Amino acid sequence: MGKKQPDHPRQLFLDVLDWLRTTYASHRFFLQRDVAWTVQKRLLDRIGPGVPEYRVIHNRKVPKGKGPQFDLAVVSPNGTVEFVLKLKFEPAHKLEPGKNPVVEWTTVVGDVQTVQRAAEERHTRHAYSLFIDEGVYYRAKREPPPNSRWEEWDVGNGARVAVLISEAQDTAARTELRAESAVVQ
Repeated sequence: MGKKQPDHPRQLFLDVLDWLRTTYASHRFFLQRDVAWTVQKRLLDRIGPGVPEYRVIHNRKVPKGKGPQFDLAVVSPNGTVEFVLKLKFEPAHKLEPGKNPVVEWTTVVGDVQTVQRAAEERHTRHAYSLFIDEGVYYRAKREPPPNSRWEEWDVGNGARVAVLISEAQDTAARTELRAESAVVQ
């Protein structure tokens, strides 16, 4: 039996994002690394054990060894970086009074610019930045940077989480996405 290829990289990311939204209340995050670990585990589960050549790498520099560091990267058997992810996490301020904010807005904007550059320079097919604002601290104060959008997740018990999502594709991936949506229409 041949190896199965994981879902289209964009769909894989969107599926993991949807899973995180629907299961958010069942997780307990303290730091950014907790979110990265949870997402990495889910990516590995979604790719499956039958695809050992596809790797999910933590703290990967793109291009390899010399570019900016991404929290997670999915790399194909031929070495193509299918997608990279930059993560930031702002915990709810009520949990750690006086120690907030943890994330500087300039670093969030910097992550958005980094993912855009990585795709534009064709170091990856798809690039994402995900900023989880657990207490909706920044959502109320900041407009999304270009190519970004805010989502608000209702995570139960009246709690909300704001998530800033940024997405970029290289030229070939954008062409594929346009062709796929033309077929659907």
